[in-house]
Amino acid sequence: SMLRGANINALQYRISLGYGNYYKIKKEFKLSAENYYRALELASDTRQKVNAMIAIAELNRSNCTYHQGIRSLNNAMNIIRHEAQFATEKARIYDRLAAINYELTFTPYTKNISHPLKIAIAFADSALAIAKPLDYGIRISCHNTRGAAYIHLKNYTKSEQELTIALNIMDMHPDSAFTDYNYQTILLNYAG
Repeated sequence: SMLRGANINALQYRISLGYGNYYKIKKEFKLSAENYYRALELASDTRQKVNAMIAIAELNRSNCTYHQGIRSLNNAMNIIRHEAQFATEKARIYDRLAAINYELTFTPYTKNISHPLKIAIAFADSALAIAKPLDYGIRISCHNTRGAAYIHLKNYTKSEQELTIALNIMDMHPDSAFTDYNYQTILLNYAG
């Protein structure tokens, strides 16, 4: 009975995350948030809790509520900061902080932030430093963010190197998450 209850809870957690992702893609942010927060409530261990918090932060990024996303990522990092077994989650947090800081570059919020592009690159560097070799999605995202940032810093050689690395990883591992989306964003950055 306890095992069945734990399995049901884990299933409800995964379903809530799935619905959150579905509604985020459909840009129904309120329904997405409801499901992500439900997943956070259903989280039965630290890894699930942190992954729900990362999903909430990514929703904030999608919804342009960047500071809330940063807060959620910082809270997630505070939970696992001193735990070695959460290297992938730490890398994902740094990767999402890189993405948010890159996007902050193009908003009026950057008046109080010095060099958000350099901050984005630094977070991408941190993610790459701790990402496991099999964390292809994280590595692709980080190299793409670095490539995009270098375009705006007018370092086109470095940008092309980073975007080429991202494409090479995708070519070697076509089953990595969100492949079509990543190809589109990398190619758009190349066009830039």
